[in-house]
Amino acid sequence: RPSLPFVPGSEVSGVVSAIADDVTHVSIGDRIFAPVADGGFAEKVAARSIDCKKIPKCMDYGEAVLFPISYPTAYAALTWKARLKPGETVLVHGATGAVGMAAVEISKAKGAEVIATVGADEKGAIAKDHGADLAINYTKTDLRSAIKEQTGGKGVDVVIDPIGGTILFESMRVMNREGRLITLGYASGSIPKPPVNFLLVKNMSIIGLNFGTYIGWSPDDDGLAYTDKLNSLHEDLADMFNAGQLQPEVSHR
Repeated sequence: RPSLPFVPGSEVSGVVSAIADDVTHVSIGDRIFAPVADGGFAEKVAARSIDCKKIPKCMDYGEAVLFPISYPTAYAALTWKARLKPGETVLVHGATGAVGMAAVEISKAKGAEVIATVGADEKGAIAKDHGADLAINYTKTDLRSAIKEQTGGKGVDVVIDPIGGTILFESMRVMNREGRLITLGYASGSIPKPPVNFLLVKNMSIIGLNFGTYIGWSPDDDGLAYTDKLNSLHEDLADMFNAGQLQPEVSHR
């Protein structure tokens, strides 16, 4: 629990107004984005220099706010953890959330087929606009039958799950052999206890991702060991953005 006064906000973009004496890779006046532990909703915030990345020329500040954590989380889930391969099928839950939408776009950019789950028809249209091949409104459609039909009965290869709860169990039932489910969080409020016999029968994997580990949010890890890995991640994301493959949705300004 943070001490007061507390200002929330963990993804920021803006202009550098001051730097410490030992900072060399960013300068005053640079347009940057960065993750911060808190304080992101203030007019000014301090960020670790190692976390500051320059905003691509064609990206505005609103779009850039999604690149400190949301897009990197989706990227790490798909490439570092799931080791997504072209031609595989990805099931993305919460597909119109920040991480979910990023996962839809990155999956398409990496050559995958994408199935998105949403809670309303209008959200399904948004998911399709961002690259989803199929959007399933889970309030109206049986998830299992729709996915089996879309995949010719084989199921999905990768699941991106920031929801948890019963959706994890449903996901396990529609996974292909050698499938990988990446658990990112529990927006449902329920932490599931999966039946591990499913993993054995289908040779499936459930893999956890806490992206905060890589940016120094773990009590015993400052994240500095992952600098090269993160730099490579951000270079790839910038290339995809510049190629028009990523289209961040800014719903509010």
